[in-house]
This record gives sequence, structure tokens and C-alpha cells, in this order.
Amino acid sequence: VIARAQSQFIRETDRHAAFDMLLRDILALTESEYGFIGEILHRADGQPYLKSHAISDIAWDDATRALYARQAAEGMEFSNLNTLFGAAITGGEPVIANDPGNDARSGGLPQGHPPLNAFLGVPIRGAGDEHVALLGIANRPGGYDAELFGFLHPLLTTIGQLIDAQRHQRRRQEDQALLARLSRVASQTTNGVVITDTDGRVEWINEGFTRISGYSLEELRGRAPGSVLQGPDTDAATVASIREALKRREPFVAELVNYSKAGLPYWIRISCNPLLDAAGNPVSDATITATV
Repeated sequence: VIARAQSQFIRETDRHAAFDMLLRDILALTESEYGFIGEILHRADGQPYLKSHAISDIAWDDATRALYARQAAEGMEFSNLNTLFGAAITGGEPVIANDPGNDARSGGLPQGHPPLNAFLGVPIRGAGDEHVALLGIANRPGGYDAELFGFLHPLLTTIGQLIDAQRHQRRRQEDQALLARLSRVASQTTNGVVITDTDGRVEWINEGFTRISGYSLEELRGRAPGSVLQGPDTDAATVASIREALKRREPFVAELVNYSKAGLPYWIRISCNPLLDAAGNPVSDATITATV
């Protein structure tokens, strides 16, 4: 089951297909009737909510069938935590309810909802030891127990790994979109702009930077700007302060002498800022932008 889920996740561009297959296998292994795999996310105010990556179709009327058809593929969101799965999210511990109707943690069921005879909700940790996902399964004959939870542990680890991988891919796509927007803006400015990666090596420059320095992107890509542009009259103390700021990923402004491709010295003023994502974290692939 684990190998099949990992293979599907790698092979398919539709990640929901991998989670759907994994959920079906878990339901079969545990003899459960229905369930879900959801990612634990947080709103701007810090309030957690659940977004499904795989969920059984238990629609019971026209309205729920329409909702499932409309939202299941993109992920259904659940914000009401006064439920059994909400207790697992807020408590951070597995919830076993073999008599849900009389369980104080249950918020009840909507009118027409299929019977809920037993429920197991398990919060799942990711690589950073935070709870990143929740597995919920229901209606196993005879109910659920701690032994079954232990049996599922390798599968829970796999779900955590897949969620971590999906988050990394999502951040990478967001980073690439951010860089694309930045590049479009920077290409229009007459100032020189250079974007470096986390190691301080050039990823992109605009035409303004080529006009000032004489170097093309092909000549600078993968190289540290200072190793190419600095020369005999470049102030060593200023260079040292720049390196310290870059190491700490802090913004800085500096003036120093650089040298063009033709070997001619010129004064330049550098304004350098970390490139951050929407959450305020350094962009993983290109964290520093420098405008000269």
C-alpha cells in the first residue's frame, strides 16, 4: 500500500489521485466504511481548519451531492472543530469513539447523514514535528482500538511525508510565480537588478545590470557577483560588511567601487533585500535581490 501510494504520488500530476488511492486502501485494510485524509491548515488568525485531499462520497441529498461534485477535487474545507475530528486536531491526540452518539466530543450529524457507528481520528505529524494532517475513518465492524492505531503507524508516516512533499511543491510553485512577477517588473527598470540564490550566486540579471557592468546573464549565471565585479580599489571593509549581511539574510545599503567587463572602475550604490514569500519566509530558491 505504501509503495503504491508513493509511486502514484510521484507519477501523477494530480496529487488527489494518490491520496484517493491511499484512502481506499486504508478503508479496505481496516474494513471501514468511509473516511477522509485532510491537511491541517491555519487561517490568518491562527485558527486551524481541515482541507480534504481525499474523502469518501457519502452525499445524501441533492445539496450535498452538488457540494461534493463542486469541491471534492479541489479539497473541501471544514472549520467547525466542535466535532470528533475537531477534537483530534485541537487535542493533538487520536480520538477513538465507538459510541459516537453518546460521545461528548461529538457535535452531532446533519439531518440525513449516513449512520456513524464508530470513528477513529488520528492527527499526523510531518517532518517538522507539527501536526500537518488528519486521517479519519468510520464504521469498522466492532469499532476501533489502540492496536489498530499501532498497525496504521507506517501508513500515517507515509501520509505525513506526502503532505510535506506537497507543501514543498506548493511553496516552490509560489516562489517561481513570485520570481516571474519580480522579473517582469525588474526588466522594465533602468536600474540594474540581480537576483541570487541562497548561496549568493547569480540566477538572473536585467538589461540595466548588463548596461552598467557589461556582463550578460550567460557570463554571470552561477557566479558570485563580488568575485567578478570587485577589484583593486574596492573597499575591503565594505565588502566584509556586505558578506556579513548576506550571511544573515539582512537588508543593506552600501556604496563601493566595482569594475566593468572592460576593466573600468565605477562607483555604485547597492540596495539589497531578502526576497520573502507571502508568509515572510525567505524564498527557498532565490532569497536575495540586489538593485544597483
